[in-house]
Amino acid sequence: MNVLVLRRWSRVRTHLVAPAIGLLCVLVSVESGGFVANPSFVRLAFAACLGALVVGLGLRAPKPVLYGMIVWLAALGLTRRLISHGFAGPGQMDPLLLVEPLMLVILLVVAADHGAFKLRTRLGTTITVFIGLLVLGALNPLQGSLFAGLSSLIFFVPLAAFWIGRAMSDQTLKRALLVYAVCAIPAALYGLLQISSGFPSWDQAWIDAQGYTALQVGSATRPFSSFSSAAEYATFLSLGIIIWMWLGRRALRPVSLAALALLGISVFYQSSRGSVVAICAAVALVAGAKRGLPFFASVAVGVALLASIPAIAKHFEPSSYGSSNTAQLTQHEVQGLANPFDSKQSSATAHLSLLIGGVQSAFRNPLGSGISAVTIAGSKFGATASASSETDPSNAAIALGLPGLIAYVVLLVLAIGNAYRLAQRTRDPLALTALGVLVVLVPQWLNGGQYAAAFVPWLVLGWVDARTARAATDEEELEPETAVQPAAPVVRPRPRLVPQPKLEPRRWELWRLERLTDLDRTADAEQAFLRRYFLVVLRSYVSYDGRLPLEFDGLVREEFGPLLGDA
Repeated sequence: MNVLVLRRWSRVRTHLVAPAIGLLCVLVSVESGGFVANPSFVRLAFAACLGALVVGLGLRAPKPVLYGMIVWLAALGLTRRLISHGFAGPGQMDPLLLVEPLMLVILLVVAADHGAFKLRTRLGTTITVFIGLLVLGALNPLQGSLFAGLSSLIFFVPLAAFWIGRAMSDQTLKRALLVYAVCAIPAALYGLLQISSGFPSWDQAWIDAQGYTALQVGSATRPFSSFSSAAEYATFLSLGIIIWMWLGRRALRPVSLAALALLGISVFYQSSRGSVVAICAAVALVAGAKRGLPFFASVAVGVALLASIPAIAKHFEPSSYGSSNTAQLTQHEVQGLANPFDSKQSSATAHLSLLIGGVQSAFRNPLGSGISAVTIAGSKFGATASASSETDPSNAAIALGLPGLIAYVVLLVLAIGNAYRLAQRTRDPLALTALGVLVVLVPQWLNGGQYAAAFVPWLVLGWVDARTARAATDEEELEPETAVQPAAPVVRPRPRLVPQPKLEPRRWELWRLERLTDLDRTADAEQAFLRRYFLVVLRSYVSYDGRLPLEFDGLVREEFGPLLGDA
């Protein structure tokens, strides 16, 4: 009886959903047409169309939303400039910035359905506490504007990617990172075009209207490609280098080498000394993990490599520079690396001073100044203080005070420790890449203004957390089997007895059962429906690793026995 009711409801729901989606699309199209007629509403119409596409596609096929989000964020800055140049500026609030949070929310719902919140780990608890502090920081009365605090939360939405990464398979994460690597190539080419041939009209208009001091190097302007800032462009290139370096297969080795050469040249001419330092640190730690070195030994190797950068830069420094854009950018890069503590040629001492001052503020103001003090939303919506220090530890101290600083330090130690141990133990290319991504982004995990990179460390960190917990669970399950048993006496088997195979209980993967059901062409319609209904019921019992408890082995074999073979 229940099966018949479910089948009828399924048919009714199918007939109702299609007209509802069609009506929604018609309404969105009509409203979008009205918006486009007014140039000031073009951004809102464009964001609404993308939002409708994300909602419609995300719940049914979340992977394309993930890959599409990477491409969208890589082109977000260029898209905003093109719309501003052709129609109208964004005003105080740009609705295009809401597309990424919507995508993350959709992916988070899917991840929750796959058990992302069921896993309990120290790292997950620490991140939950840190997010709670961020919410309290948005309500901090010292920031002067409640709206400024609440609007600043949008820059911390990328932290939700931690739970998305927990539910992500190795193959999905690998593909997502490769999408990043591929997107870095056209981004690098566009950045080199800006240097060699000048900025297109839409980019030049943005420089004239929104340009900031850090863009200028003498009379030259740093490239920023398709991104919202030069710093975001440099971070994206650094990510691309790490991914191509450790995920490039042997079959793609020539492509990887060509991509690394292109991205290396682009990072150099982007003239960001911090990116060079971060890449060197990441390479040192990943190489140490791959060779099985202890963590502190790898840190020592990294420190030695960083200490040698000034000598290497001085050795290759040319005797004179020209006056072209590339010559000025080269001079800025080489002289800064060769003299890192000379305040006239490098900004390292200024960044260090900001870091120390931010950390000290946690002791002067233990409750912090609110999260609007370290985001651009604060300056737009009336916050009384704007004191961003450009690095995560000091920003956490300024915004959240002493509790935020402590929580961030604990989070950082657990995160890097877990990632390094996983890479050291498995030496898997994906685990090594994950470690490199976390290290190269480590000063900017909380920088939501770098839209294309803000969610990446948290996505990778969630995958590392789930993979580490899964390995620990597997070891616990295997421990009784691997215990040393007393040697049994040798007994010659009787020739007439045929031993029957004994099936050991196992934890079945739900995705495997779903795949076997989809591929089965022998079942009739009613049997196929019952199996799909049974799979829906089983979803409530799936653990964080996508597998069912051992207690369900009998039920699975009874219902899916013909499809399981000799498993």
